Amino acid sequence: MLRLISIMFKRATFSVSIPFFIELIFLLISIFYTSSTLNLIHSLWFTLSVSILTLYLSFDCFNFYYLGNDTLLHIMPFSNEFIMLVKVLISSIILWSYSFIGFIDINLENKQTIFRNFAYFGLPKICSLLSFFSLLCLSLILVKSVRSAKTGLITVLLINITLVFAVFFSSIKIYSSIINHWIIGISSSTLSIPIYANILQIEILTNQKYLAWYMLVFNVFSTIVFMLTFLLIHKKKSFNYLTLTF
Repeated sequence: MLRLISIMFKRATFSVSIPFFIELIFLLISIFYTSSTLNLIHSLWFTLSVSILTLYLSFDCFNFYYLGNDTLLHIMPFSNEFIMLVKVLISSIILWSYSFIGFIDINLENKQTIFRNFAYFGLPKICSLLSFFSLLCLSLILVKSVRSAKTGLITVLLINITLVFAVFFSSIKIYSSIINHWIIGISSSTLSIPIYANILQIEILTNQKYLAWYMLVFNVFSTIVFMLTFLLIHKKKSFNYLTLTF
């Protein structure tokens, strides 16, 4: 098992090494030099790179589990479902680590509040990522019987986009009376509090700090539900694991 985890982790980290390297360069520059232009460039880069990394890691899961590619992993003496769970953990760790570098860079200007901000970033962030990738697992097993790769991809996208934005809009609707302002994305403001609607980060202005922890509990709960449903479907239904192509 350790060999499997080692192989998967090395391959995943190597494939995302370039954006990590660029983000580290931004961080080093920000330590010695700061400007509004640099902050703007970094903000645009970070938003774009996080989105690309998320899509890349998601498609890697899709490529392995639904399309049946990646021969090396398929010949391992483990079930595809177990390997998918390992992929979920590795993908979450990679995205969290990348976001952590960006978090440090963004909060360099407000060093006195970096620990306060990390309280809202640390555990809540990793739980939001686990919630997202567990939802991805569930959507993949739901469409596993679909033998058209294009139909499967579109269905997976629709399931994930619909549920993520359903959580987002529901959260905003429920808490609208106590949220003064909100934006999707990352903010360095000392007044805003980040909450995570699945993978979407929402910066809110409110004095009700408990909202961040409510969303943490929700993400933990949804992760458990998604994963249990994924495992239950795996136990109750047999699948064809033949390789698919577009």
